[in-house]
Amino acid sequence: MEGRCGEIARVTGHVRQGGGHWVRCSRRGERVALQVARELAPAKFPLADLDVLGEHFQHYVADPRNQAEEIVLSEAKIHLDLGPHPSDPTGLPIYIDGTLDQVRRIEDGTLIACDIKTGSRLYGGDMLHEHCAQLVCYQLAASQLLGEHVRGARIIRTADYPKGQVHHDAWWRYRDLAGLIAGIPIVVSLVRQGITWETPGEWCRWCPLGGHAYCSQILSDFRSSRP
Repeated sequence: MEGRCGEIARVTGHVRQGGGHWVRCSRRGERVALQVARELAPAKFPLADLDVLGEHFQHYVADPRNQAEEIVLSEAKIHLDLGPHPSDPTGLPIYIDGTLDQVRRIEDGTLIACDIKTGSRLYGGDMLHEHCAQLVCYQLAASQLLGEHVRGARIIRTADYPKGQVHHDAWWRYRDLAGLIAGIPIVVSLVRQGITWETPGEWCRWCPLGGHAYCSQILSDFRSSRP
C-alpha cells in the first residue's frame, strides 16, 4: 500500500469499511488513495458502490476532525475472551475476533474506538444502541491490546457528509462496559443448548457463507444431531 502511495507525504493510518480502502493522507495524496481503493476493493467487496464510496472518502479527507485527531490503531485485528454463563453446557470460553477500524486519541488525551460506517438504516442514539455490543467489545479488546483504557466509542457515519452530524459519540462510561455485554454469554449458552432463533434481515445479503439459507441449513443439521 505505502509503495503505491509514494507521493503521499505521510500516511498515518488507513481504514477499510464497506468496500473502500481509505488512506488517511494529505490532500495531495487523495487521488492516489482513491485509485488504490478502486483497484483493491472489488475483489473483496463486490457489492460496494465505489462511486458513492469515493464521494464519502473525499468528504472524510476534507473533514478537519479526521486530520486533527491522532490515529493510534487502524484496521487492528482484535481478540476478546469472555467467560461462559453458568448455564452453558459446554463450559467453554467465548472467543470474539474482529477488525477495529480505528482507535483515536482525542484532544483531551482520551482513547476512543471508532467504527466507520458508510451507511446505516438507523441514526444517532438508535444507531449507537444497535451497535452497542460491537463497540463495547472493540473498546475492551483494544484496551487489552494497548495496555491503556479505551474509554470512549464513536461511530463515523460517512453517509451524513457533507452537512450531517457524521461523528456520533457513545454515552456509556468505561466502568459500564462489562455490564453492557453481559447478555452475550447468555445468548451463547442458549445456542449451545440448541435453543436458537433465526432473525433474517438486511445483513444477510452481506454474509460470505450464503445468507439466511445457509444459516437455516446449519441450524437444522445442528438440531437434528442432538439427542
